[in-house]
Amino acid sequence: MIDFLGRNWLMLLAIIPLFRILVLTSPDGMFATWQLSWRIFWLPSLYGELAVICIALLHRMSPARLIGQLSRIFQILIGAWIMALVAASISTRFPGPALVSAIIWTVHLLFACSVVHLVREHAIDHISMARKFCFALAGSTAVAGSAIFLFVILTGVGSEYDWRSSLPGYAHIRHTGYIFAPAIAGGLASLAIWPKFQVRAHWAILLINTTAMLWLGSRGPAVALIVALVICVLFSLHLRNRIFWRRAGSALVTGSILSIILPAPTIGWFGAIQRFWNGSRDPSELSSGRMEVWLETMRLIGEQPWLGYGGFQFQQINTAAEGMYKHPHNGPLQFLFDWGLLGGAAILLLIGFAYVHLLLNKRIESGLRTFGLLGASTMLAFAMLDGILFYNFTIAVTLIFLLLPLASVKSGQTRAHHLAASPPQG
Repeated sequence: MIDFLGRNWLMLLAIIPLFRILVLTSPDGMFATWQLSWRIFWLPSLYGELAVICIALLHRMSPARLIGQLSRIFQILIGAWIMALVAASISTRFPGPALVSAIIWTVHLLFACSVVHLVREHAIDHISMARKFCFALAGSTAVAGSAIFLFVILTGVGSEYDWRSSLPGYAHIRHTGYIFAPAIAGGLASLAIWPKFQVRAHWAILLINTTAMLWLGSRGPAVALIVALVICVLFSLHLRNRIFWRRAGSALVTGSILSIILPAPTIGWFGAIQRFWNGSRDPSELSSGRMEVWLETMRLIGEQPWLGYGGFQFQQINTAAEGMYKHPHNGPLQFLFDWGLLGGAAILLLIGFAYVHLLLNKRIESGLRTFGLLGASTMLAFAMLDGILFYNFTIAVTLIFLLLPLASVKSGQTRAHHLAASPPQG
């Protein structure tokens, strides 16, 4: 059983979109207290991370030893971030929420260690692991998107139901974009890297996810995916293929058209393409008020630059947040606000170094590198427009895209070369 869990732990995160629909849905929009907290803070994802940490501990993971194997600059940056995390939590105006945030980020750190340990612990085909993850994540997301569409149609597009904050599984309609971004990135990676593996299923799933994402009005994922595709065309041979673009293009275009013609509530929250059009005519619609929040956040960072304000403080301190927004809808600003220049710069450098290493490291098997590059580029580009590095699911998925390919290359070994020399699967 321990060995089975060590080989299949990724599935715990891949099925989260479907799991949320199953347990966090209410026909009348009334939720129990535990459902509200699970919906808002993405607690099923955090519990999934804790489960992976437990699996890694059963496989004799030592976080201290893993960090000790890193280069000195990475150790210094991790140390600086931990120092800022502790210091900001102690000196903050509201220590209770800051402590909770610090505990959650400690879980994310241990999860990152677990990903590296489990990938290195098992001598398995990491290409197969990534392929299964892409298929399971895209598939569960497609089912979740279809269920939301069916719920809306059965409830009635003209009903008075609170579509913004009471959709099945998600506390805000925009949070649905958080599952579609990595799912579509994984689907595109599958079509590019494994062109003979479940092609029709992947095409259909990509079509459903594209339709659902745009129908639900999420614009950020669309922009992020475009940025990621441009980067991968420049750095990955897998995306310089006519067959890939014919398949992916037909699914994306068809999904875009369907998102416009399918029935939807006419309240302004639905329809990403219509929202893009409205933004082109009205610049204030394009930013959705983000510019005001960003400017106020930068002003506050300047007032308390070194250690920041601590986690979970944003909506109480930032007046532009109107007591509602939990983050500034921008990853770098979020980290600098929470942990100042000491901690914020440290974690941004850690992410940046990992991404550059993924971009340039030729020892990573090419397919695994494309998987990580397309996924990580999507999530990091998305993080410039939204608070995806605030929520547990998107943080966990970003870590998987970044670390799974990097961890597949052991120091002193050429496992990636061995995988590259093995016969292609699928």
